[in-house]
Amino acid sequence: MTRRRSSVGRGHLESHLRRAIAEDERTNVLDIEVKIIDGRLHLRGEVPSSALRVAVETIVEELAEGLPIENQVRVQEAGQAMRERSPSQWAGS
Repeated sequence: MTRRRSSVGRGHLESHLRRAIAEDERTNVLDIEVKIIDGRLHLRGEVPSSALRVAVETIVEELAEGLPIENQVRVQEAGQAMRERSPSQWAGS
């Protein structure tokens, strides 16, 4: 028999994981979405390097209470941040 996580327990774990990501010096500036859906932990967002993608997953694995992790965090392509900036922002670079 599989024990289902209550929505209160799920919400608490999601908050705990978001806080752990926000408090870790490697990942505290990242905007990562954490959701538990159908018994799986989903991570979404964008990071500037594959090392940070791995760091997010490592932090979450330690606290995920055995839930399978779907790491959908994308690594931002080199130069993507520059392309997304407006011309007025380029002048200040």
